Amino acid sequence: MLRKARQVSMKHRDPLIELSGSSLDVYMLLLRHKEPLSIREIQRMMGFKSPNSVRHHLERLSSLGFVEKTRYGYVAVKPRGSILDLIFEFKGLVVPRQFFTLLVTIFLTIGYVILFSNMINVYVLSSFIAINILLLNDTLKIYNRLKNIIKHYRSRQHLRN
Repeated sequence: MLRKARQVSMKHRDPLIELSGSSLDVYMLLLRHKEPLSIREIQRMMGFKSPNSVRHHLERLSSLGFVEKTRYGYVAVKPRGSILDLIFEFKGLVVPRQFFTLLVTIFLTIGYVILFSNMINVYVLSSFIAINILLLNDTLKIYNRLKNIIKHYRSRQHLRN
């Protein structure tokens, strides 16, 4: 019974959590480089002693849906069901996608208060505020999960150097 519960919980885990060690390092390298990288290029950049090590990590990443092989090499992809699917990168800044929805609802709330200041409907205003609170809560959850993953990755990088 306990084994079944563990298997079910493993199915719903974020695929990014499954990555660790050098596989995570290889994935982060591929994310930083937008163009495809060959096995030899990855080997050289990561300092692996053999191309077979790189192949092993690329096969693992491919099985989890993080890497695709193209005609020119390997590229990183954001797998479905991962926290990476919920973020947007803009000029090196990582932002949860819901942040933009939160901004829109905040502006709509402010606009409603300004436009209808003499006849505000309490139910409409409370609905706007509730939506803003829920979106803020979800945005912060995603941001904190992402921050923990980045912190874990950076601590691994620090230990590695």
